[in-house]
Amino acid sequence: MTDPAHDTLWLHDRVARLRDGDRAAADELLCAAAARLERLARRMLAGFPGVRTGADTGDVVQGAMLRLMNALRAVRPASTRDFAGLAALQVRRELLDLARHFAARGVNTRVPDPGTADFGAGGGDSVADLDLWTRFHAAAGELPPDERGAFDLLFYQGHTRAEAALLLGVSERTVYRWWAAACVRLSDRLGGSPPG
Repeated sequence: MTDPAHDTLWLHDRVARLRDGDRAAADELLCAAAARLERLARRMLAGFPGVRTGADTGDVVQGAMLRLMNALRAVRPASTRDFAGLAALQVRRELLDLARHFAARGVNTRVPDPGTADFGAGGGDSVADLDLWTRFHAAAGELPPDERGAFDLLFYQGHTRAEAALLLGVSERTVYRWWAAACVRLSDRLGGSPPG
């Protein structure tokens, strides 16, 4: 297990180097983001086996990474918090586009995954579920800035509360408060039905 403070210092250093024009720092940030995004994409796609028939974890990661790479060409984040927000925005955009793409195709049959305990179970990738995920990601992008910052770090990037607190420069308690408020706001926005 890595030390959150060490990871945060590493991120601060790379973002500062990127801000100063060091392209190697951008490459290092992208490599670090890719590993985290792969774990998150795998988790998020698990509930959508029908979507996985057309796009796998690698597709989601690749799309989000291309978006992030292009964004870093145009924007130099002023802080680690800004970089984290920019990365989360690209993941959210990729997931929104993926959900819209498969909803437009009318994906509504479940393709069972023989490697899981729920082989043969129903649900998770109907057009209605895809619509819910689309609305969920869109609503996440519209959260108030502090709530969105905490939500992006915890949900999209898989940071712990301790890591998020260091990145945001606040206490873990504040991160939890922002996270809880974001979850309540998203649940209200989705009619009490957050995606599973």
